[in-house]
Amino acid sequence: MQTIWIARHGNRQDYVDRNWRRTALKPFDPSLSADGAVQAQKLAGRLVGEKIRHIFASPAFRTLETANYTAEALNLPIKIEAGLSEWSNFIHIWYVRLDCLWGHFRQTSVDSKEENPRNSPGSILQLMPETSAINLLLERFPRIDTSYTSSVVPKRMETWFELRERGQKTIRHLAENYPEDILIISHTSAIRPMVAGLVNNSPPINCPLCSLIKLVETDDKWIVELNGDTKHLTNHYY
Repeated sequence: MQTIWIARHGNRQDYVDRNWRRTALKPFDPSLSADGAVQAQKLAGRLVGEKIRHIFASPAFRTLETANYTAEALNLPIKIEAGLSEWSNFIHIWYVRLDCLWGHFRQTSVDSKEENPRNSPGSILQLMPETSAINLLLERFPRIDTSYTSSVVPKRMETWFELRERGQKTIRHLAENYPEDILIISHTSAIRPMVAGLVNNSPPINCPLCSLIKLVETDDKWIVELNGDTKHLTNHYY
């Protein structure tokens, strides 16, 4: 009997500091906020004692940072799986870009502080959600398994149907090729289609920050045993 644990990343810096993106070198790849790091530590504490043998995370800094706490607690490597990435869709990308642009124009109209060239109008219009280079990630997260190759690579601009197909393909690949218990750290947009890819007639999936979903395989079928569980957290973030 296999168990798949799925967790959403902890709270992110740009959720608690709306001005963070306007000066960040990588405005589309935030780290965990201070309370998000605490959430990730509590998640790790919750999973100590579980029979997890593999940890997979999306390439985003916040998911790797979340995964790293559990990897340290369980003494396991982290496998970066691009198939777990968040949805890079038109609406999301342009919402973030416009937010950065508005911050740029508002700042330059108020004072003459030196602007971050990464957030200038010209550069923002060329940016896609990005992640850090592997050598930089390894400096911060040495538990990354560099021998692992992603099973699925998402398209640069996905439709909802492509996102659903990608999520289902990714989790099926992981379940079939890693039959021991595994932990996945991902994003709401990817988690929901992943669960639907394994569980027939899946219930609506809840994904509070740093919450847990527990999928258990019994009698050749998958069931949802925990759905957005946050008992390990003292504060609930939605």
